[in-house]
Amino acid sequence: MGVPWLGWMVALAAARTAHVRVLGGSLGLVQSLRPNGCQHRMALMTALACCHPLRDHRACCTWPSILMAVGALITCGTRLKGSCPD
Repeated sequence: MGVPWLGWMVALAAARTAHVRVLGGSLGLVQSLRPNGCQHRMALMTALACCHPLRDHRACCTWPSILMAVGALITCGTRLKGSCPD
């Protein structure tokens, strides 16, 4: 990938998203599909796999990884915000 810290960040952000979802489920909250949920991350990785042979390796991996990391952090935020009573 060329940017090891970005790969780690994406992996940890995706794991944190799953932990926050499980936390909300254990509190009795409805688990709904949020932006950049697992289905969206897998669709992004599928698009990356299709574009990889046609494009520059570094650019093809870096931008989707950045989008995935930011999206996972936004998803964590929206899920945590939804778990707090108003």
